[in-house]
Amino acid sequence: MNYIVYDLEWNQPRSAEEKVTDPVTLSGEIIQIGAVKMDEKMNIVGTYTIMVEPVYYRTMNSAVKKLTGIDDEDLRSGVPFAEAYRGFLEFCGENFTLLTWGGDDMRILTANMAIHGIKAEKPFECINIQRVFGRQIAKTKKQISLENAVEMTGEPPYRAHDALNDAMSSALVCKHMDLRKEAASKYTSEKKKGKPLSKKMRCFLKNTGLLRGRFGIVPLLYGSLGLEYLTGEELGADDIDILVPRVYLRERWNEFRGALERHGYVMTDAREHTFVRDGVTYAYAELEELETFADIQISDIAETRAMGKCFLLLSLPQYLKVYRRSETDGYRIHTREKKDREKIEVIEKKLKNK
Repeated sequence: MNYIVYDLEWNQPRSAEEKVTDPVTLSGEIIQIGAVKMDEKMNIVGTYTIMVEPVYYRTMNSAVKKLTGIDDEDLRSGVPFAEAYRGFLEFCGENFTLLTWGGDDMRILTANMAIHGIKAEKPFECINIQRVFGRQIAKTKKQISLENAVEMTGEPPYRAHDALNDAMSSALVCKHMDLRKEAASKYTSEKKKGKPLSKKMRCFLKNTGLLRGRFGIVPLLYGSLGLEYLTGEELGADDIDILVPRVYLRERWNEFRGALERHGYVMTDAREHTFVRDGVTYAYAELEELETFADIQISDIAETRAMGKCFLLLSLPQYLKVYRRSETDGYRIHTREKKDREKIEVIEKKLKNK
């Protein structure tokens, strides 16, 4: 298995009017791909770089031009995105894990694939190595810039904001981290073996695709459905509980609501952020509430995948903290006490048998 450290440079719209919002929101159009291939021993065994000719943002945003040094003439020398992406996949090979510094590159890649009608042949496993660096090296939950990480590890600096240079810098920093340990602890399997996904789970994954494509959100599957997926136990999930960043339920609520309604979700309760589609209820709440309600740090929550969709999922110990905290919540004591106690028993049994 190889590790592919990749980095993207992208052009941005020069005005709000120029920004593409349909069929997906295109906050950045890829103009350069850079990648470094490493073997399991973290030896660099290959590199890939290519310029991409944009279709939507064909004139360089002045700020991006200043940052990257890429001009309009450089854009015209690029190849179509589909060709560049195909070359990238060929470079990656058959068995690989993607690594990227921060979460923006995967979000931008996903949006560019969507707007060009490209579907991944198989789901990507992608590790945010900025988070790993914070946990393993910097010992902080604050975001560390790539430039600072290079300096902290004593690696030679490359000129920043070139896709291949940034990928190379990231690869060198990776040599100081234990990525095998990270992959084993932070990512779960693509699906539960031998058991097909439930209708509600399939609905959640469809909704996840919408949220990721439209806003770049990686939602958290919460409540009974999340626990069902995690344990394989039937727990009678009534609806689909989804946690998203607070900003989408406050400052960007109208934008968030509008996107859902345009895709057939009917709002039934604005205060509770509840929608119904095809008879299935979706209830949204703020991701940040986990920190105050159950003392669970967002950075400690694992990412997982199913049917090519990436989402957050609590671990058994984290679920136990949630339901034990719920036992002290006045509303749930009167409405959900028995069901919550049953879930605690399921979790404790699973933890005991691990």
